[in-house]
Amino acid sequence: MLLGVEMAIEEGEGSIRFSFFCEAKGVLAVRAELRTGAKSLPKVRSSNMLKRMMGFGCVVCAVLGLACSGSMAGIIFEVDHNNLPAVGDPVNTWDDFTKSGGSPVVVDLGGEKWYSNSSATSDVMRHNDGPFAAPIPIDGATIVTAIKPIRGAGGDPWNSVVDIFYDQLCIGVHNGTGRIKVKISGANGANPVWTSPADKFLPEEPGVLTLSVDNTGAFEVFWRGLNDAAAASMGTGNGNTGGQPYTALYPGANGRGYATYINLGRNNPDGWPTYNGLIGDTIVFDTQLAGAELLAVQDGVRDAMALPEPATMSLLALGGLAILRRRRRA
Repeated sequence: MLLGVEMAIEEGEGSIRFSFFCEAKGVLAVRAELRTGAKSLPKVRSSNMLKRMMGFGCVVCAVLGLACSGSMAGIIFEVDHNNLPAVGDPVNTWDDFTKSGGSPVVVDLGGEKWYSNSSATSDVMRHNDGPFAAPIPIDGATIVTAIKPIRGAGGDPWNSVVDIFYDQLCIGVHNGTGRIKVKISGANGANPVWTSPADKFLPEEPGVLTLSVDNTGAFEVFWRGLNDAAAASMGTGNGNTGGQPYTALYPGANGRGYATYINLGRNNPDGWPTYNGLIGDTIVFDTQLAGAELLAVQDGVRDAMALPEPATMSLLALGGLAILRRRRRA
């Protein structure tokens, strides 16, 4: 029984991944994804190659006698821990990010490299394309990030791990309590701050934190810690988009010229305390992922960071997981 297939084509700085995921009740979910820089993101919507790959996937579904569901997901940005400097070295650049303050370093955890962001030294990484001027089109959004929070001083008010344009798409962990912070806003630039319930806080252990947002701004947060069998909901909430659909991320919303950056580790250039802890592989999608798609990304991040094998992996092995890769480089 075919449970999973992935093909990848890489050329220059971009890549396209095409994946099948077998779901319950004989449904094969098909996903095509274009990985590219943030400035090129609008091209995701009109990519003929993506459409051809999705079409091919539905043909495969028909041959296998399975129903076909599909989606196209573009990546706003991602960072790969394998691209960090050596353990113990300072982090001046990481993929599309450059240090904008502090003195972040690389540490080892479980045999993998992690980016260490300290509130004591106000560490922050800023995306190289900032300051941004044009809105980024989305249809909801998803953040999947490997982190290890470390309790520390300077916990107010949100300690961002991922911060896009100050309040458009942000998730963080309060340094003092471990409670999760979320900000979802629109062109109104409302700067709302959601805090997870008092009994929903993150322990000081590595895991995968997920923010899933639909195109109305409603969201749910998930956490799967080091030894957790599955991701657990940490709460739900609603952003403040002024009653408008959540279909774009607006730099400088409501006339705020400082809110034009994408950051890791804090909401720079604001002066609030930075996130205190470790950050690993992080991926931000321009749409809401769910079901098998989301699980595959979460498990992929866990696996990359050498966290305990997902329970689903044993089932995939029994089913005969096939992985096909095709790479083409310029």
